[in-house]
Amino acid sequence: MKNIGKKIIITLMITVLCFLSTANTTATASGTKFPLYHGSTRDTKFKPQKKLSKKERNQYFSNSAFIGNSIGKGLKMYFDSKGKGFLGNPLMLVQGCYSFYNDSQQGSEYQLTYQGKKMKAKDALAAAKVKRVFINMGTNDLWKPSPQVYDDYVKYIKGIRKQNPNVVIFIQGTTPMCSAKSKKYLNNDTIRDLNKRMEKYCSKHKDMYYIDISKGLTAVDGGLQKKYSSDGYVHMTMAGYQIWTDNLTASVDKLILLEKNAAASVNIAIKSQSSEDYNTAQKWIQKLKSSTVKQKLKAKLKQNSLEINDFFSL
Repeated sequence: MKNIGKKIIITLMITVLCFLSTANTTATASGTKFPLYHGSTRDTKFKPQKKLSKKERNQYFSNSAFIGNSIGKGLKMYFDSKGKGFLGNPLMLVQGCYSFYNDSQQGSEYQLTYQGKKMKAKDALAAAKVKRVFINMGTNDLWKPSPQVYDDYVKYIKGIRKQNPNVVIFIQGTTPMCSAKSKKYLNNDTIRDLNKRMEKYCSKHKDMYYIDISKGLTAVDGGLQKKYSSDGYVHMTMAGYQIWTDNLTASVDKLILLEKNAAASVNIAIKSQSSEDYNTAQKWIQKLKSSTVKQKLKAKLKQNSLEINDFFSL
């Protein structure tokens, strides 16, 4: 009888423990269960990072390449003027007279140069093994209607993506020009049209971002301000390149912080096992556009494990 009594007591204890365990969990929309906190004291609380350090920014850009024409060469001169280590010394693949057409002409003097060899952009990026590329094109291509240039741009990007499937692509808008030198196809109206098309394209494709670098550079008529033009045409002064760079870094800083905060929120949700933190993490993930980082964070949150350094030990 004593043994039977003990068995009954043990069974009752197990039943109570199971009930309490079930009662202290809540099901999320995805079906994952996280324990609920009933006390006010917690050792983990997500606090978004609000500012990026110079080191963090440089680390991000250090694994990048910039592609451009003679306007891009001016950007390289500006970067060089800021001293060694500026933006992590990104690879500058810039060439005067560079265009989509010249990129396709193997052996052309106007192709990009990497390690002393002339090659197509897609090949240079593959050889350099960069993680991200910042492209500024269009000026030398607008000798025909902007819709046709857009088609060339898309073909160019698809070639890069096919050979470099994991590279993150940033399209820096085609820079404005001095309105007084407008031509039939190369003018600020066609430049704006091309930029709108590219912005829309980037918004619909994974791991692609559009950066408007014209803020602060344009005059009332939408053209390049004279004080930022070095030739009264399409090229810029160092002051103009500073504004370009400020627009660039502001946009990229915002993206880096967003990705870091999303990753950190997922980390905390997994550590705390709190439904509140889980919901917070989901909200941060939803702020990200379609990207590899977003996919990985969603998968890691679902799997209940994440190492934040997976994304930022770059």
